[in-house]
Amino acid sequence: MTAWLLAGLLSGAGPAGQQMGELQGGLSRAERTHATVSYVPEPTIVPAGRRSVVEIHLRVEPGYHVNSHVPRSELLIPTTFALDAEETGAKAGAVEYPAGKSYRFASDAAEAGSAGEMLDVYTGAVVLRVSVTAEAGEHVLRGVLRYQACDQRACYPPQKLALLVPFTAR
Repeated sequence: MTAWLLAGLLSGAGPAGQQMGELQGGLSRAERTHATVSYVPEPTIVPAGRRSVVEIHLRVEPGYHVNSHVPRSELLIPTTFALDAEETGAKAGAVEYPAGKSYRFASDAAEAGSAGEMLDVYTGAVVLRVSVTAEAGEHVLRGVLRYQACDQRACYPPQKLALLVPFTAR
C-alpha cells in the first residue's frame, strides 16, 4: 500500500471513525476506521401527533465525495439510508435525499483527452430528511447509512454507518 493511501486512512481514526460500521473481510484496522462521513445528533423537537420532518445532518470530510442516492451509473454505489423497524409511538416515512452535485475527476479529462466521466456526488454538508409522525415523548430513529467514499485518486470500500437519530415530540 502506498504511503499516501496509508496516511489518508490513518487520518480517519478517532471518535468519528469509531462510529463507522464494522466491515467484513481482510481489511486492516486503518482501513476499517477511514472516517470520511460523520454524523453528530442534533436536538430536534417536532409537534406531537402531526406529520413533521426530522433532518439528519451528515458531513463528508474535505477532499472526499460520496455518490449521490442516484449515481449516473449502475456500477456506482449509491448513498442510502435504510431505517430499521419502527419505534413504538413514532412512524417514519420515506427518506428524502438532496440533489447531488455534478463532479468530474480532473485526471479523467486529462488522461482521456476529453471531458471525462461526469458523476453525481455529495460533498461537504449533506442533509437527509425523514417525515415522522410521533406521540408526545422522546424517540429515536435507527438506521444504517451506506456509502462509498472516493478522493481524487481512489474509491474506498463501501462503508456502513449505524445512526441513532433522537428527537422529541411535544
